[in-house]
Amino acid sequence: MDPISMLIFNALVRRQSINLPDIGSLKVIMRAPVIEKKSVLTPPVNLVIYAESEFPEFTSIVTLIAQSSNKDEAQAWEIYGRWLAAARTDGVVRIDSVGEIRDGRFLAAAELNEILNPVNPAPVKLPRQMEIRQILLWVIGAVVAGGAISIGAITLLNHSTYPYEEEEQITVTEAIPATASDSTPKDTAIGPDAPFDSPVVTPETQPQPAEKSAGSTTPAATRTTTAEAAPKTASKTAPTAPSANSSVAAGQTGYYVVIGTYSTDENANKFIGQAKKTDNTLTFHKLPLGNGKIMVYTSLSASEQEANRLKRQCSASFPDAWVFKRRVR
Repeated sequence: MDPISMLIFNALVRRQSINLPDIGSLKVIMRAPVIEKKSVLTPPVNLVIYAESEFPEFTSIVTLIAQSSNKDEAQAWEIYGRWLAAARTDGVVRIDSVGEIRDGRFLAAAELNEILNPVNPAPVKLPRQMEIRQILLWVIGAVVAGGAISIGAITLLNHSTYPYEEEEQITVTEAIPATASDSTPKDTAIGPDAPFDSPVVTPETQPQPAEKSAGSTTPAATRTTTAEAAPKTASKTAPTAPSANSSVAAGQTGYYVVIGTYSTDENANKFIGQAKKTDNTLTFHKLPLGNGKIMVYTSLSASEQEANRLKRQCSASFPDAWVFKRRVR
């Protein structure tokens, strides 16, 4: 997935409406459950709708490009123009792993649809002779379950975290791995840390991050000393977050303060290197997930209240940090 398609993908899975200059705008809505005929119920479904016009309250993809790549507005427009020229063919705009826009309609890709609708939206035949009260309870249960699973899948596939976007705190009850059809080329760098100088970046042209030994348990104090030797990019006085080696024992529920999710270990290491320059008072750790993704987090707590407190402490450097709930393994 190219970097601009990744920005669009991440915005939509977070239900963020987005303007695509010279194309239109995209917005995610939820269609309510419907009883189409006797004893047949269509569950709620999330849809991406397309409009040919742009809306001032929506976020522009050019703004996301400029802020995620540290470019000025003119450079961001140039990057977007090159991407649009490659993505538009014969009046059809194809957005990798997101979908395509043709004939005034948006057709979602399988990868995006599986994240937005982890529950099968196919019509369901209800048992006969059900009372109205039973039907209502069934519908309410389907809505609650579908919403919880959808939020879990969306947060696990939140590929990147941007310091300029506003995001709600989402506490997930259980990690739900989402499997999308593997249409991404194997030699493509994925994530906001991929360079924006060309639409697709290969490992040969991508800077290689410093090698980090697996299973590192360096204490927070040692990491702070190491970070002080690097060039200082900002004077930070934020409190030091506790190490990942907290008092949470294996098998207990832990609350992680997450600042990013990446598809490869190489991209996660690159982000950690950049994050240390942003704030050398924090420690950064990797959490592999069952679906192959890697979360980068700053702390692990035994209570949600403590995790939220630590999230607020690091919000000056990472405003999009969020709390992830999971049983420690």
